[in-house]
Amino acid sequence: MAVVSVLVSGCTTAGIPVRQQSDPTTLQISPYSVRPLDVPNSTREYGRVIESARMSSAMVDPADVDPSLKYSINAWGIQPLPTPRKAIALLAKPVSKVLEHYRMIAGCAIDGSDAEYATVDSPASARQLIVIVLRFPDEPTASVVASKIDSTDSELNSANVAVSVDGYPNAHAHWRPGLPTMAASIAHGPYVVSLLLRNQTADQQALTGLARTAFDKQLPMLDHFSATPEDRFQSLPLDQDGMLRRLVPYAPNRWPYPAVVAFSNTTDATLSQEGSVNPFGLVFEGRAARLWYRVTYDTGVDAIAENNFTQLYRHFDTVKARKHFNTMLQKLISNTAQQRLPDIPGADDTACFSNPSLQDYAQYSAPYTCITLYGRYIGILLGRDKVNTQHRIAAQYGLLMNTDSE
Repeated sequence: MAVVSVLVSGCTTAGIPVRQQSDPTTLQISPYSVRPLDVPNSTREYGRVIESARMSSAMVDPADVDPSLKYSINAWGIQPLPTPRKAIALLAKPVSKVLEHYRMIAGCAIDGSDAEYATVDSPASARQLIVIVLRFPDEPTASVVASKIDSTDSELNSANVAVSVDGYPNAHAHWRPGLPTMAASIAHGPYVVSLLLRNQTADQQALTGLARTAFDKQLPMLDHFSATPEDRFQSLPLDQDGMLRRLVPYAPNRWPYPAVVAFSNTTDATLSQEGSVNPFGLVFEGRAARLWYRVTYDTGVDAIAENNFTQLYRHFDTVKARKHFNTMLQKLISNTAQQRLPDIPGADDTACFSNPSLQDYAQYSAPYTCITLYGRYIGILLGRDKVNTQHRIAAQYGLLMNTDSE
């Protein structure tokens, strides 16, 4: 079996090869479709989620704060936080009442670590930074909230003590002597910037120094962000540049509406993987796409659509898309836990894999992974059922084929 399906060419003009198109009607896709869905109307609440994702363009790259913080703590670096209940996946749970009382409007977070796939069960496991930006109705409200976030979190343990951040007298911060973590919050216009920091050792100076640099880098970026007025949230488009129309829906014929699923197993603010935020039906473009999909090599990606562990990557050109696809494919092939499945009939540049070690846990995990390349686009999806996953990736290939001229 070939690693990548060979690109078959014909000629319409002597010496000029053209790609032979497969017939999308021959693909085995039931119950999915190769026709894009119409974009439905939005609502204010959907707009709130989209606005939170838009804020990702104003988030600092943790690697610009410290070059070693180039890895993501969780599956992706960007985490939209549209409501207080989503924000407490990262912040202390009692903070939710503060955010609700002072009418949080939207929010976003980004994280960075000096260790790939970092865990924080051991205090010395990694240096980490989470930057959380929350938007409120006005500057006075944000100022009050910054203080209350810090005091609410600090009061959860009597051993916490207040600390200062050089250069930022209006910042509120605390740490617990002997532990390598710290939290800090500051208001900037209608925004509150909250930091969660971890060092390998309980070094207060190192923690406050990292906080100062994070504020130095993050606050100016908010000045250049063009926030959408609340009364215009409903006007924010559900789809950016047709990315979601090109993405195979997780459920047949059901539009991937924007949403965020968040959970946390802790009471206080957390830097661990116990706090997780999973986005659905959202598009990240440009710089935001590269922050969302943080890898240490150049992917050439300029837009990403995400929906329930189904992703579509758009690249600057077909050459970069091909190179990225080959890299992803090779990673799957070289992973000894993955087994290559038979090729998908009629879908060139498509591959599926099974992870037998996950078969007994299919209810909670996704043993099947499929990827496909078409033009500038790469589709990747995970699934619990082999046939359903293969049909979805075939439908994804057909969708990209049918929208190729758009």
